[in-house]
Amino acid sequence: MRHLTRNITKVVLFLLSLPVIYLLVAVLLTVFPVNRDALVLNDGVEITIWSNGVHTDYILPIKSEDIDWREYFPFSHFRKVHSSVTHIAFGWGDKGFYLETPTWSELKISTAFNALFMMGSSAMHVTYIKKPKYSENGRRIFISSSQYTKLARYILNSFQTDSNNQRILIENQGYWDNDAFYEAKGSYNIYNTCNEWTGTGLRKIGIKLGIWTPFAESIFFYLSSLHDTSPESWTSQNGAR
Repeated sequence: MRHLTRNITKVVLFLLSLPVIYLLVAVLLTVFPVNRDALVLNDGVEITIWSNGVHTDYILPIKSEDIDWREYFPFSHFRKVHSSVTHIAFGWGDKGFYLETPTWSELKISTAFNALFMMGSSAMHVTYIKKPKYSENGRRIFISSSQYTKLARYILNSFQTDSNNQRILIENQGYWDNDAFYEAKGSYNIYNTCNEWTGTGLRKIGIKLGIWTPFAESIFFYLSSLHDTSPESWTSQNGAR
């Protein structure tokens, strides 16, 4: 009995230590960057990485020399898109979490558990918005045309497509008039988080960033040093949470 109790205690202590180990690894891999010698541009294509404190999105111009996002995500997929919109936001995440948790107050333990332990599929959240103003909720950076093309390809490749190579709309699931959800590739888990999806795209185009970016803070650890201005929360401007 004493031996059994000792083993149970060890197992319990190990399980309790897992969150601490996870946080320590996350901090270490956030601090050690890739693309250490990346150039910081002062002009080019302006993009924004926006955060609500937990989740990050890309905010991109609707149209550039490289791409017109309206060709891939027509306004007809949305309840109502105002003619004054100038940007489009992309966020990847757990499908169940996205669709069942329009606000944090509606979060269920079962939804969070399924998301953390890869027990569901993923979705892409697409929102047409006005150009964000600037404050502490995100970070504006400039990238080259070739970097933007690579980023656009990364984002598009994150969507599931049908036999006609069209992105698959999840019907009647937007939070507001100007957003929609689409089927996405991959599964969300504690290693492959929504912020890691954002970070992977930035690393692919040569932005200096931590090796692993599971948290929103991981994304901004290096981005915060790139520019002095950052976008004001577009929640109040565009009806987003």
